[in-house]
This record gives sequence, structure tokens and C-alpha cells, in this order.
Amino acid sequence: MKVQRKKILEMLVKKRNYANVLVFSVMTVSLYLVLGLSTGVKNFTSLSEGVNTCFIRLNQTYTAGLIGSGLSDYLTTGFMNTTEECLSDTIVMMENLLTQKLKVTLKKLNNATANVHWFHEKIGRVSGANNVSADLLSNLTARFSIIESLKDNVLESIEQTKQGFDKTALLLKTSIYASIVLLIFLVGWSYLEQRQKNLVNATFEKDAFVVMQSNDLFSPTKVEEIIGSALKHNDLPNCQGLFNRYNSDLLGGKLNAFMLETYQEQDSDGLEIVPEPVVEDIIEPTAFLALEEVKVAEHVSVIVDMLASKIFTGGVAVEFNISENQLALSTKEGIQQVFYNVLSKSIERCTRLDRKRHINISTRELGGLLIVNIIDSGIGLSTEFLRSEMGLGQEEEMEDLDIMVAKGLMKEFGGNISFENTTDDKKQIIGSKVTLIFNRPKPKQTTLGKLISLKKGRKKDLLREFAQEAV
Repeated sequence: MKVQRKKILEMLVKKRNYANVLVFSVMTVSLYLVLGLSTGVKNFTSLSEGVNTCFIRLNQTYTAGLIGSGLSDYLTTGFMNTTEECLSDTIVMMENLLTQKLKVTLKKLNNATANVHWFHEKIGRVSGANNVSADLLSNLTARFSIIESLKDNVLESIEQTKQGFDKTALLLKTSIYASIVLLIFLVGWSYLEQRQKNLVNATFEKDAFVVMQSNDLFSPTKVEEIIGSALKHNDLPNCQGLFNRYNSDLLGGKLNAFMLETYQEQDSDGLEIVPEPVVEDIIEPTAFLALEEVKVAEHVSVIVDMLASKIFTGGVAVEFNISENQLALSTKEGIQQVFYNVLSKSIERCTRLDRKRHINISTRELGGLLIVNIIDSGIGLSTEFLRSEMGLGQEEEMEDLDIMVAKGLMKEFGGNISFENTTDDKKQIIGSKVTLIFNRPKPKQTTLGKLISLKKGRKKDLLREFAQEAV
């Protein structure tokens, strides 16, 4: 049940704008229909009052006839004609309001009008005669009863139709009230959500401003976290994914020291564009250092075995995510020295007791580069060290010898090494990250034979000529 409610809530959040339009449309249509029904109710009320008025006049004429008051205004031709005109107007009004149910009622009203006309002709004779037969009086009384019955049926039908309109109008009014309440809820929800989003965006802006104004060194990871979180919070998943990919592939921690260029490689199919990163400072491998293709996974495994006792003593778990066939341009002794120095320092930093101690070693390929990330869960790198890495430290500050050796070797290989701290959601340091960037061997080009000359002729003549050249 909770899962279904959660799904329904998520669906409402996604479709909230459509819901706003739908609710507003329902409210508008309902309001329009209510106005139409209200007009209909007023018209049926007027129709009912008109029918009552006409038959009240008929009742007055009938009463005057029975009394025998020949001089009564109710028995004059003008009064009775006005009564019949009243009924005619009522019939016209009913035709304008004609519904399926009122078709039968209209027939009854027409029948009643015909009976009223007959009644007026007969009642006129009664009022002017001294002796009236009992049969005529009986016929008048019977016809008046029929007219009264038809009148009651007509009024009852009109009242039922009016009540139906009232019930429909009441339902529509209820839907309007519900739509108003729901629309207020949705608008309020949107307002509160937008207000919350603005508050969170203000927090992102504040964090970014603090980072920009801070004199302390900040890592690309922190920048990625702020920008990525801001994009995600503003429902821009594609922009967030694009930024993360850009930051990961092109920046790669501190890969801002590198740029991408392309070179053309000739093959049997034509020209193929192959991306190859080059160092911004145009760092080339040292001329006298003979580089070779080295399997990274093999030498990382050798160094981990060498540091096994230190790893075991420190209670550190080492995880690998390295392909066995990934190659780097370096020397076997040099790459082992780099990994030994870097891993030793990572193990030494894993001294915290409040979390699991582990080191993760992973690699990925980027164009002509092989990137090795060594991430530990230790105490992190000091601010002074990071500032010196960015060229912000004092000249007299001494750098660690192992790191100096590793940096020197990476420079000899034509690569690079960078350092940064990793942080959690609360901006607390949870470890450090060392990124090693090696050049990968370039794809080997296939050498094709070249056509020097072409001789044409018959096979017999060509064989003779070749034999002479051989001699």
C-alpha cells in the first residue's frame, strides 16, 4: 500500500502541471453549465407561474358562471380572450424550453387549451340565459375537472424538470467547490515547492560563493559536487550527466593540465581521426630514458605483495579494478617505484578508527592516456601540501621525498600526477585521491608494399626478359 501511495505521489508530482490545467478546465466547464442550468431553472419557474396565472383566471371565470353573475368582468369576452392568449404564450414558452420530457407535457397543455376554448364558449351561454339545463351544467363541471387535472399534470411535469435541473446544478456546484479547493492545493503545493527549491538554490549559491571567495585550496570534486547537485535539484538530469561526464573525462580530477588534439592515421580504409591527449606544458619523455610498454596490473600486484605486511598491520583492505591488458609507457622499475611511493603514503594515511580502512585502485582509458586513480579512506592530505601542489606554498616549504621521486618519474614518463581530498555530503574530508596519468602506446601502423614498376607484355616474353635480368 505504501509503495502504491508513493508511486501515485510521484506520478502527481510529474503530472502536476497537467492536473492544474485539467482541474481549471473542469471548473470552467462546470461554471458554464451551472450558469446555463440556473437560467433554465428561472425559465421553468416563470413557466410554472404563467400556467398558474392562466388557470387562476379560468377558475375565476368558472366561479362567476356558477354564481350566475352575468355582469361579472370574469365572464366578459375580453377577459376570456386574455386567458386564452395567456395559455398561448405559455405554450410558446414551453416550446422554447422543449426537452424530451416536456414533449408529453406540451401535448397535455395543448389539450387543456382546447378544452378551455370549449369551456369559454359554453360558459358564455350559461351567463346569458335565465334557464340553464342540468346537462349543460354537468358537462361544464366535468370539463372543468378535466382541465384542472391536465393543469396539475403540466405543473407536476414542469416541477420535476426544474428539480432535475436543480440537482444537476448542485452536483456541478459541488464539483466547482472541489475544483477550487484542489486548485488552491495544487497552486499552494507548487508555491511551496518552488520556495523550497529557491531556498536550496540559495544554499548552492552560498556554497559556490564561499568556495570562490575562499583563499584555501578546493578540489575539483567539491566543485563537481556543488554544480552537479544544483543541476540535479533543478531537474536537469541530462545537463548533470553531461557535466559529470565532462568533469570526469576531460578534467579527471586535475586533468586540466592536459588538452586534446587529433592526429590522422593512414590505413587501408582511408583517414581515421584518433584522439590523443597531449600535455599543456608540452612535457615530453626524457630523451635518454627508454620507455617500454608495461602492463599496469602486473606491476601494481607486485607492489601490493611487497607492501603486504604493512597493509596487514594497518588493517587496510585493498581493492582492484584494473584490466590485465592495459598498457602504459614507462619503465618497469620506474612504474614500480611510483606505485610503491604513492601506495605507501596512502597506507600511512589510513589511520582513522571511525571508518573502514580501504584503498581502491582503478584505471580507465581516455584517448591516448591511461588514468590510474588511487583513493583511500584516510585522514586526507594537508592544506599546506595541496597549496604547494598548486604553487601557492612558500618556497622554503620542504616537499616529501617519496612524492618528489614519484613526480620526477612521472615527468620522465611524459605523464603527470595530481592530488586532492575527497569529501562527503557534509563537506567533511573522508580520504584522499591520487591520480596518475600515463601515455598509452600508439596503435601500430601496418606497412604496405609499394609498387615500383609495372611491365606489360606476353607471359612468354616477360619470362625471357626476367631470365636475362637475373643473369
